Amino acid sequence: MRIYPDWGINLHNVQGLEKLTPGKRNVCTLEYSCRATSKALPKATVTVEPKWLPLYTGETVNLKCGVDSYSNWSSLWFKGQLKKAQAETADHLSVSGDRYTITVAAGTDQGQYWCAGLRDSRPRSSQHSAPVTLIIKGRS
Repeated sequence: MRIYPDWGINLHNVQGLEKLTPGKRNVCTLEYSCRATSKALPKATVTVEPKWLPLYTGETVNLKCGVDSYSNWSSLWFKGQLKKAQAETADHLSVSGDRYTITVAAGTDQGQYWCAGLRDSRPRSSQHSAPVTLIIKGRS
């Protein structure tokens, strides 16, 4: 069994040992139970900067992914129906640390965004955030 430092495991003797008799075949029966506690994964939260919506074409918007309770998170971003938001496929989109930046907003950037946190130590991931809807309007 692999034990992690932040796990608490206690073994309890449920049935005792019978007295051993020298020279006889002795059978000892032990029964143990294991009780573990678990915590729900921390939840990610998306913050939009600037805070006002709707946005207009050409404006810049930053989405920030925050996860409470632990440090050293990186962010995984999603747009639409659980598809990874592809910042590497467009020049006006970028991901850096916990931020997803749209530098020149366009109508195609409109939609629902959410994130999840990832890290190297336990817990390794967070729950997804609630979605945030970006509305991009044309300038008149």
